[in-house]
Amino acid sequence: MYLKRAGYFDFVYGDDFAVAQWVGKNIVDGYWEKPVAIGLQRRGELIAGVVYDMYYPGVSIRMHVAAKPGSGWAKHNHLTEFFSYPFKQLKVKRVTAPVLAKNKPASLFLQKIGFTLEGCMRQESETDDDMLIFGMLKSECRWLHES
Repeated sequence: MYLKRAGYFDFVYGDDFAVAQWVGKNIVDGYWEKPVAIGLQRRGELIAGVVYDMYYPGVSIRMHVAAKPGSGWAKHNHLTEFFSYPFKQLKVKRVTAPVLAKNKPASLFLQKIGFTLEGCMRQESETDDDMLIFGMLKSECRWLHES
């Protein structure tokens, strides 16, 4: 495991299983094959995590986000870190974020940070809930272009 200091927070790298397990407990669609994950912790406790899966080299990757409400994690430098991995390191053209339609706070958050609602997959969960599909193109990602 590798930690990278970011103000009061530490980014967690290399502990993919633990971060993915934490994210999975905090969202409904928490099953991935061979995930890569980045966590954000404060005082040794995970407060946010991003799991990446379904990587298509040079094309796209799927991104799943979970966070403790009110933890203050969604700051510019944190979002830059979470988007740098797919867009700069993996060089994909787009990131896709699936969210259960009933999860209004997550849908609003994704739109706030720049994702576009692209569609709805009906009954796309174990509970027959609908899944909204959000997407962001590299050219639309403001977290890479702001200083």
